[in-house]
Amino acid sequence: MWSIALAVARGWLVVFAANVTVARSLFPETGLTMTTETTSIKELSAT
Repeated sequence: MWSIALAVARGWLVVFAANVTVARSLFPETGLTMTTETTSIKELSAT
């Protein structure tokens, strides 16, 4: 039972990683906006 759950989780992680890499290659600006948003939130909370 555990082996099945581990296999499913591992497959889901592989699919998720593939989707992230594809999204980064297709939309590199989305990653940049996400990082800038997080940094601006950190700066706002710091002040």
